[in-house]
Order: sequence, then C-alpha cells, then structure tokens
Amino acid sequence: MTQLGLQLTERISYEGKGFVVHHGVQEAVLEAYAAAKIDGFACRFFVGAKRTGKTHMSVRIAEAIAVDHGLIPRFIDGAHVESFFSQTVPTLKLSRFDAFIIDDMHEYFQKLSPGMSGPFVSFYEAVRVAGGKLYFFSAQPKEQFLVDEHILSRLNASVAPELVAPAEEEIPALINALARQRGIKLKDKKIGFVSRRVPRDIVGIENYLSRVLHLSKLFGTKIEFPILGDAV
Repeated sequence: MTQLGLQLTERISYEGKGFVVHHGVQEAVLEAYAAAKIDGFACRFFVGAKRTGKTHMSVRIAEAIAVDHGLIPRFIDGAHVESFFSQTVPTLKLSRFDAFIIDDMHEYFQKLSPGMSGPFVSFYEAVRVAGGKLYFFSAQPKEQFLVDEHILSRLNASVAPELVAPAEEEIPALINALARQRGIKLKDKKIGFVSRRVPRDIVGIENYLSRVLHLSKLFGTKIEFPILGDAV
C-alpha cells in the first residue's frame, strides 16, 4: 500500500466527555472547576501552546459548569472579540450566571497597544459587577502582549495553570482512549506500533486517527498494520 497525500477537511466535533484529562492539563481543569464554584466574580487566564487542547478543554468546562453549577456558557472566538466588544457588549444584560469562554484570546491582545484597553476593561468590569465568570484561553503568555497596565493588572490576578503536552508514558493510554471514542479497538501490539509514530500531542493523535478511519473507509479494509502505517 503506497503512502497517500491526503487533504482531509473532515473534523471531529468536540464533545466535553471526549476530552482526556491527562497530567498536562489536570491542574488547569481543576482550577477552572474551582472558579465556577466561587460565589461571585471569577476570571481565569489559561495559556497553552498550539495543539495542547485549549478548544476541547473549553468545551469540557462549558458542559461541566452548566450541568454542575447552572451557569450559562457563552463562547466567543478570539477573532471576533473586537466586534463583540463594540457591538454586543453595550447591549448585554448580565447576571451572575453568565460565563464567557473566549478561545484564542491572544488574537485580540496582539492587536492592542498601550492606551487601547478601554473596551476590554469595560467588558471585564461589567462581568465583575454582575458576579459572572470569565475564562480566557490564549496560545501566548501575557508577557508577549503590548498592552497597558489596565489589562495586565487584571490578567495578573487571573493567571491559571498552563496547559502542556501529555507525559510520554501517557501516550499509549491516550491513543487507546481516543481510538475507542472513534470506535477503533486496538490491541496492545498495535498501540505500541502507533505510539512510536504519532505526534506527542492530543490534536496530532486525533488527526492521525481521523486519517486511519478515512483510509479504512477508502479501501474498505479493516484497521490493520498497513492502514496504521500509511496514516502516519
């Protein structure tokens, strides 16, 4: 079987229950849950490099805080924060049940320079007064933003544990768990084969398993070693 250059557009839709809480994200997840229990305002600023599972974690948190604490999650993508602040925030009626989860927040902060903190501070303070919750996810630490003290002081008070890649010894168990979520049953020998070849991050493993499924359907064959090898 020859190696194929595949252009896959299919993506797995994230479900909170499918998020694997490995040691690299465990502290961050626990901190997010703890913030939801606070009686009043709470803000957490999570940092994780690309492919550490920030988006999937945000879905897990949203589902958990809605079920366990009756909060109302509101998702905002970092690319749309600027328009959200200018068009939506002025008309918002906030309550202590509102929990804003903003992914890729670095995309907004990268556009700012000192003196441009007004929209962010107004939003932050409106949620604080209402007693709501803020969860920011960023691929860059606050030290890399050219923002003024009005923003930095609020981020400094909101720093949460960093999201990092899983430990090497967790990779086989993660492969097995992520494969089972997709209906793929791998015996130990195949898990060992895969673990020596896949990237060491959750997204990379997920993308690999998507290619495995694609090739299996494409050729109408069971998932055996040739498929597992060609999907790398």
